[in-house]
Amino acid sequence: MVGRGQSDQGVAYDADSGAVVARHELETSGHGGIHLVHPTDGSVYLDVGEGQDGTVIFRAAGSS
Repeated sequence: MVGRGQSDQGVAYDADSGAVVARHELETSGHGGIHLVHPTDGSVYLDVGEGQDGTVIFRAAGSS
């Protein structure tokens, strides 16, 4: 956390090739994260736990 040197990143990979499709600096220093898929629109949520500071939730959706 403090002095760790860099923030967390969200990275999306192509399932077939493993190539990086998208990368985004999250501005968090999390203890862990959980991915959840929305049941109707397929968007993906990332819940990053930051200890006593709570959590931050990010939403990712593909382009059409």
